[in-house]
Amino acid sequence: MNIYDRVVIAYDKNLENFHMATAIRGMLECYGLNVSLVWLNEKHNAIDFLAGHAPKADYTILCAHGIGHENRIWFTVIEKMTGTDYCYEEVEFNLTPDNIVEYVKNAGGTFITTACDSGRQVFAKAFLDVGYRAFIAPEVAVDLTSSVMFICGFFCNMLAHARDIHKATYTEREAVERAAAIQPFPDGTAAFRYFGGDHNGCVAV
Repeated sequence: MNIYDRVVIAYDKNLENFHMATAIRGMLECYGLNVSLVWLNEKHNAIDFLAGHAPKADYTILCAHGIGHENRIWFTVIEKMTGTDYCYEEVEFNLTPDNIVEYVKNAGGTFITTACDSGRQVFAKAFLDVGYRAFIAPEVAVDLTSSVMFICGFFCNMLAHARDIHKATYTEREAVERAAAIQPFPDGTAAFRYFGGDHNGCVAV
């Protein structure tokens, strides 16, 4: 990874996810990255984003919520009420391991999400199978602060060769391990897992 590389950050109508996305954007731009924000306001915005209509990037970050025991990542979006042209209602749009292949197109690079409980083999396999190089997500529930801290720490390490006085080069896996060590307790930054493709499907940190 290099300075000026493109990162896309998507967020839904949830205020916490908006705060997370803008905080991450500010820090990554401070690092010298080219960051685009994508607001998933309406359901069709979420579908278009997943279909690859957002700016192409080596890193895609999704600020969203997740429910582990239901195996779903969910967005708060709006859509037109049936039979109306102007009235909208707030709905949930769910992304599951079973429908990722239906919605996610033109995948590439590394996919990172803050959705709680999504850093599991079943989600990782689904994202890797549709074409992502790697998948990074928290294995358990984490709060906004820990998610922001992890992602900023990850990119700080990925750019260490270009930014730091004592230059070093880290792989994605090593950058995840270093960022996860910032808060070495289960529901802090240590919750994040790295999944990369191999001949068996995927392997995790």
